[in-house]
Amino acid sequence: MYKTLKAPLAVHVEVNTFCNQRCRHCYNFWRASDPSLDVKLSQELINRIVNQLAIHGIFHVILNGGEPLMNVDGLLAMMEKLRSKDITFSLNSTLALLKPETAQELKKAGLNTVLASLLSYDPNTHDYLTSHKGSFQKVTSGVRIAKEAGIRVALNMVVSRR
Repeated sequence: MYKTLKAPLAVHVEVNTFCNQRCRHCYNFWRASDPSLDVKLSQELINRIVNQLAIHGIFHVILNGGEPLMNVDGLLAMMEKLRSKDITFSLNSTLALLKPETAQELKKAGLNTVLASLLSYDPNTHDYLTSHKGSFQKVTSGVRIAKEAGIRVALNMVVSRR
């Protein structure tokens, strides 16, 4: 009746380490302190990672970062390689950097779902939590752009005392 898994059903892959926001709750606090830590996956590393995921029977990959839209070329290359191995994928992104032409490219590459964070219904609170004035507007605009491109968007909210 029960089956033993040989690998996780899904994994997270960071296509880059840097982010355009500095969320007060982020566990990757070190990213803001040293720009030399901005690392993006190379095509060689993308190929190695996806080949290993396929060998080990991974079904689904959640692509994230930092902010993966800061490495669109790497993101698209990863999606192409995952599709070639019949591995499904989704994206975790702030969506604050999403442009209509990028959304169309992502949809064409097979992206169906994005998980983004809207940190508050109140723009001032959201901007405070991301440490970036105007981020509420950019995120909500990114959500609209994704939806217009036919990409499903799920929103989560981090709950804190702030």
